[in-house]
Amino acid sequence: MSKSRFSLGLEAQEQELEIDMALDAESERDALAGDSMADSPFSPMVSRAFSTAVDDTGTLERMNDVLEGSDIDDIPEASRRVIQTAMESIRGRLLGDSKAKGVAIEGFASKDDLKIAIEDNRNIIQRAWDAIVKFFKGIYDWFAGFFKKKKTDAEVFQERLEKGMEIIGEMLAKSFEEIEFTDVPPLHGVGVKLSDGTVVGKNNAASEDGEVDYNKLIPIVKGILTGREAVVLISNRYNAIFGSSNVEAKAEFAETLKKISDKAEIALNGIEKTGLEGFAEKPITKETIAGITEKTMEELFGGSIPITMGTSIEISGNSVSVKKPESNEIEIAMYGGPSNAKSINAILKDQLKEVIVMNKECFEFTASMANKVHDFNKQIGTDTEESEESIKLMRSKMQMVNGVIKFIALLMNQTMNIVRLSVDLLDSYVAAVAMIVNQAKKAQAK
Repeated sequence: MSKSRFSLGLEAQEQELEIDMALDAESERDALAGDSMADSPFSPMVSRAFSTAVDDTGTLERMNDVLEGSDIDDIPEASRRVIQTAMESIRGRLLGDSKAKGVAIEGFASKDDLKIAIEDNRNIIQRAWDAIVKFFKGIYDWFAGFFKKKKTDAEVFQERLEKGMEIIGEMLAKSFEEIEFTDVPPLHGVGVKLSDGTVVGKNNAASEDGEVDYNKLIPIVKGILTGREAVVLISNRYNAIFGSSNVEAKAEFAETLKKISDKAEIALNGIEKTGLEGFAEKPITKETIAGITEKTMEELFGGSIPITMGTSIEISGNSVSVKKPESNEIEIAMYGGPSNAKSINAILKDQLKEVIVMNKECFEFTASMANKVHDFNKQIGTDTEESEESIKLMRSKMQMVNGVIKFIALLMNQTMNIVRLSVDLLDSYVAAVAMIVNQAKKAQAK
């Protein structure tokens, strides 16, 4: 049986429940994919394992409640075999197949067998709960690194925007004859062509002299610098922003960027419907736990939250995932010239400031949530009937708690990813214009 990093095999939980806190720098593939969650406690594999463990623990607990109120003599032999099979299946998923059999089920031949099976179930339920609680400690540790990295990324993006603004300023302040570009940002592997269809560059390399009609190039370049001509970028890098179809990024594209953090903030505000804010902020009591909604996230948020034309957060029940577009090379016609690039630059700076604030608030909330779950066993004993009821109630809320925490992580990751890709897009545009200008000046010098 293959085991996830959540550890379905609880006998090895001390080793297998540890969350890798190291956050490696994103590779180029991660940048294109737009999601660096593969090695996190929110990866699809870990999420499925967590959900299965919570559901199986709840099922085993309900089964035990029924068995505790039953007389072995009142259970037909055929029913005992069905119960035995069901319990072995659940135990197999929680403990690992090798540990599932021969654990005091044996068909419930006597009252003593039933008592032993019930007690074994209690132990398994407790071990499963301990694993779930430890998982939330891992979430807290992971979040500390995750949000720190996002803050660092935002600061790097700010620096890149400042550098890009210097080049854009030169484009706006100088004439074609005066401009001279030496230090420009990367193209990020995009192809470049002019509005008339002439390809002037591909994959960071300028075309050979013989491929460009320089008689047409110089007036087109002057049109680009004044905003009358478009530059077309060809790439699959920006599908997460635009989707998988050709687009025209005109002046209103800058306004679209303003909505990135707004959409994230609106989505985050919906968390107040879950009742988790009260749980995170107040002392742990049966009442604060009961205040967590019985509804699913899908019922509260809907099935889909769009972030851009190409990316959305998808919700099914309490399961959360990112929907990304098909990787498809598209043409992005960038209009408005350096003047529009300047507007985009300014808007992205504002977006980064807002995202940094949201980043801090999200860390504080998710850290509080994860800590509350982790500290739950310390604060609630099992020596009273009310404490036992609180524990059962808390277990029933785990899917919602984990779903909301994952929702925040994915939403912030994707929001920052879109901002980063937008900064890359601005780099690509500035680099493309600089390359075209340099080619035109080269032609003029002949």
